[in-house]
Amino acid sequence: MVLVPKPDGKMRFCMNDRQLNEVSVRDVDPLPRMDDCIDFLGEAKVCSTLDCNSGYWLIPVADEDRDQTTSVFHKGAYRYVRLPFNSSNAPATVQRAIDMILGGIKWKSCLVYLDDIIVFSQSAGEHVEHLREVFTALRGAGVSLKAKKCHLFRERRWSIWAISWAGGS
Repeated sequence: MVLVPKPDGKMRFCMNDRQLNEVSVRDVDPLPRMDDCIDFLGEAKVCSTLDCNSGYWLIPVADEDRDQTTSVFHKGAYRYVRLPFNSSNAPATVQRAIDMILGGIKWKSCLVYLDDIIVFSQSAGEHVEHLREVFTALRGAGVSLKAKKCHLFRERRWSIWAISWAGGS
């Protein structure tokens, strides 16, 4: 176990899951290509970028798989009940989960990259409705957002939005 500092100063809990990853069957669900996403945004005038709170921890590990995630320490053995982000299949699993939550509106008014979402619209009025749809879907699935990392009603060039959306500042 290692605690790694995050950019905001908080600590991230990390485990060495190399042995588990060596025997895991790889998930082949691809992540979206950023250039395809940027091209898809087209002539949209308004966007908001949203960051899910603890996206990887949203996914429960199946009961029958929990024993495979066990790590032994001097004070006992611990196993994951939520998806660890260092699992080789974690990115594809999180991407698929958020895709499913936003399935009816993805590629219409929002795009997803892992646990980051960009909502795009032609006007501010339309954007309010698009945000309402996204927020309703996320709330229904029990997904919360990191307020500090969400940026609403931005009117900027797509290249700047994409950098921010894909994990930049």
